[in-house]
Amino acid sequence: AAAFVLGWHAPRYARLRRRVLGECEPLLWGGKPW
Repeated sequence: AAAFVLGWHAPRYARLRRRVLGECEPLLWGGKPW
């Protein structure tokens, strides 16, 4: 389900995901693949 949602909203989440990774990259690398 998550993969489908991320795939569907890829363009929109691209910016949010990039921003989140920029701020919380160390935490995300701890266990979440994205």
